[in-house]
Formats: sequence, structure tokens, C-alpha cells
Amino acid sequence: MVKDNDANYFLFSNNHSSREWSSPPYDFNDITNSEYWPNFKNNENAIDYRVVANIEKIHQGDVAFFWSVQNFSITTLGIILESPYSPELLDWLDENADLDEDETSKKYLNDFPEHYKFEYFVELGLFQLGEENWIDGKNLQKLDAWKGKKPFAKNKDGSINQQFATPKLLNKDEINSLRKKLTSEGLNFISIENISKLTFFWNRF
Repeated sequence: MVKDNDANYFLFSNNHSSREWSSPPYDFNDITNSEYWPNFKNNENAIDYRVVANIEKIHQGDVAFFWSVQNFSITTLGIILESPYSPELLDWLDENADLDEDETSKKYLNDFPEHYKFEYFVELGLFQLGEENWIDGKNLQKLDAWKGKKPFAKNKDGSINQQFATPKLLNKDEINSLRKKLTSEGLNFISIENISKLTFFWNRF
């Protein structure tokens, strides 16, 4: 069962069709490539990942499960080390740090039209499950918790539609079904103790 804590659990999409891909195994966009997406050891190898959904619900200490469209599996775990931020907005605030509150508000409205959409990113510490421990979508989609839900929703022609906005907030049934399929190493990585340790060192250094 899900432990009683404040962490949210999200499904992140690693979709090869959404970006330009080069030939494996040198593909930067493939989340399973540990050369570019290494296991978290210290703050220096944290990675940033773009988010477009549930931005206000994502917080430091939340858990990410990465769904690989290419491999039809959950391949990677992540701990949110930094809540969503917009590099563009942070740069703008830095450039206009000398303005008072009224001047800042006026310039903001002038520089960014109504409904302007910033790009947001989170900082993550990753844990690669290893191919032998991937959570296979062929088994996952048969479970009641996942039937008909993203990434297993079906198109009108009966084919699987794996697309979903990143990240998708998971419910308790979905979370418990995933936890049951993790190795002890995976469970240890997303334990409250490890989350607390990683976020403590991230904040400290």
C-alpha cells in the first residue's frame, strides 16, 4: 500500500516521436540511455525535464515513473528535487530586479501578453531500473487499475494510444500496482527516507 506521506506520484512520458531522434545507443532523448540519464549520485548529475501538465501539483519530494513509448515499459524512476520553474521567467525577473513592485507589474504585462505560456522544467534525480526490471506495459495494461487509461487508451481503430500530457498524476490503485512490480532497490529509491535524504542535500548544497 502507499505509505502515508505528502508525496504525489506522477507518470512522465518519454516519447520518441515528440523530438528528433538519432540512432541508438547514442540517443540523448532516450531516458533509458544511462550515458545521458545517469543514476543520481550527487547534485551535479541531476537532470532537468520539461513538464506541461499538473504544474501546480508538482512539488519537491514527489515521485516520477518514466513511461518509455519506445519500449512500452516503465524503465526509470525519479525524485523531484526542484519544483517546476521557468528559465525564461527567472531570467526576466533577474533582469528586472531593480524595478519596484508597480514597475515590475507594468513591465510584465507589457512583455508577456495575456495567456502567455512559459515553458516549465523540474530537476530530477534518476534511478534506472535496468532492462531486466522494466515494468512491462503488456502486463500492466491487463490490470484493473490501468484498463482503458493512459498510456493504454485505445484509438477508434483499436490501436493503443500512448500519448498523454507530461506528467500524469497517478491514483492510489495505479501507484500500488507499480510498487508491487518494483525490486527492493527501486522501492528503496522512492522510500520516504531516501527522498528526505536527497532533497536535504539538494537544498543544502
